[in-house]
Amino acid sequence: MYQRKRAVHADDKEVTSRIDEGVRRAIVEGRLATAYQPIVNLAANAVASLEVLVRYTDPQMGSIPPPVIVESAIRLNMLDDMTLQVLDQAIETMIESRIHVPGLRSFSINLELEQMMTWTPLLQRIADCQASHGIRVLIEISEGSIGRWSEANADISWRLQEAGVQIAIDDFGSGFAGLGSLYLPRVDVGEARPQPVDRPG
Repeated sequence: MYQRKRAVHADDKEVTSRIDEGVRRAIVEGRLATAYQPIVNLAANAVASLEVLVRYTDPQMGSIPPPVIVESAIRLNMLDDMTLQVLDQAIETMIESRIHVPGLRSFSINLELEQMMTWTPLLQRIADCQASHGIRVLIEISEGSIGRWSEANADISWRLQEAGVQIAIDDFGSGFAGLGSLYLPRVDVGEARPQPVDRPG
């Protein structure tokens, strides 16, 4: 496993090719999976939302790390197809979960800025979630992409927000996502992540 991961990061062309083929099959055949990280409202002692995470275990290569799945989908020009599959699973999970957690009304999903340059079927599906299912979607933009934020992204964000979608900065406080990014147009939320605290002594 460690050798495979090192090979991926070392740009091993044979391993990259095998990963791309595995991810391509997973997307085409609908074999991607999702995991869910609960976002808890401590004051209410209740799960307020879910963060949707993509997962895939290849029969030959084993579990492929999520960032590698995304990188592969980008190379294959199948990122929207991958995200649509994750989105559909998340909607189904939310509908089922509300039977047991009636107050659960939102989930967050990661998008790349390149997916928010023009209006696409993926964005329309996200925009329809509020009206069709009573589910609010929060889009998380990776902190590393904030430096590429454009007016086209702002226009798409505005259209999404008009449909009830929120925009968040993932890993707020690191990389490009410092306090200055709060002034970017059309961004609703700085999605903070816990940081280690230095303790005296």
